Amino acid sequence: MRQTREELQARADQAVSENTLLIQYVSDVENGIRPSAVEREGHGEGRVEGKLYRPTAGHGGIAVLKFRAGDSWDVHVYALEDISWKFEQDHSVHSLNVRVVLSRLRLARNRAFETPQVSVAA
Repeated sequence: MRQTREELQARADQAVSENTLLIQYVSDVENGIRPSAVEREGHGEGRVEGKLYRPTAGHGGIAVLKFRAGDSWDVHVYALEDISWKFEQDHSVHSLNVRVVLSRLRLARNRAFETPQVSVAA
């Protein structure tokens, strides 16, 4: 099946946005910037850990999700709003821990906007 120009452009745009998130995340980690929030839920194979970076960025923050896979972790980097919207549509019991972690990360992101801004009087 041949793809249309619009489909190819959408895939390219998605790749660019994912690449930008990865670059920002790696930059933060390499520069020693700690996550704004860390949340954990579940035990054993169902364990999920989420970290929030850049909560006040235009993309709504970077969510780094780690899923327990045997003796190791499976790590994914997403824009918080994009992955939250995707899991809001999934009401499976198997995604409950992920949805709880994402909800807590969104609350932490919202709190970052509620902190009083310091202004300099002239």
